[in-house]
Amino acid sequence: MEWQIEAIEKRIYQLKFSKSNYERLESIRSSISALEELQEMIEREEACKKKEEVPKIREGIVEKVMAEIEFVYKPTLKDDIYESDYLEQFSQLRRADLVLCGALEVFNEFWTANSVEFGNVFASLPAKLVGEEKAENLIALGWQRTHVRLYLASDVQLSEIYRSCERAFPDYLIVKENKGSRFIILEYLIRKSE
Repeated sequence: MEWQIEAIEKRIYQLKFSKSNYERLESIRSSISALEELQEMIEREEACKKKEEVPKIREGIVEKVMAEIEFVYKPTLKDDIYESDYLEQFSQLRRADLVLCGALEVFNEFWTANSVEFGNVFASLPAKLVGEEKAENLIALGWQRTHVRLYLASDVQLSEIYRSCERAFPDYLIVKENKGSRFIILEYLIRKSE
């Protein structure tokens, strides 16, 4: 939740020092979007608490379900992503997509605030954080929408979390908020095409 609050603070700071009405409007729009995402995250967290969902990992790895939010992500197109220089090419395409859609700064801010430890999703960010128009532009470039369930990991070794995630989740990331000391598991609820 820290990164959402930081994003809101940044947008308000930008609003304060905007030189034109256009810049002010953009700052207001992005602030509203960030506030709506924060509201949605809190509402989903409360809904998860009410449902008392039991996560897939039953070995004491997950302490609680934090929220479920919508992300946009760029799918990998190869089964063996480690073959030749595919990940390097993928990274270049990801960057080109983000630059073209004006979303590179938001992407970098989000993933700078969250350190990826392990996982198998290589390009994603919250849809509301990037904004609806930019999210649609990314989708036009082959990105897809998906829901991501966030779990607060129990206070156990990272290696235990990794082993459990490998068994339980087809698509996931293990991240650590740079301001916190706990790990968060992002389970990407990606629907695979038949």
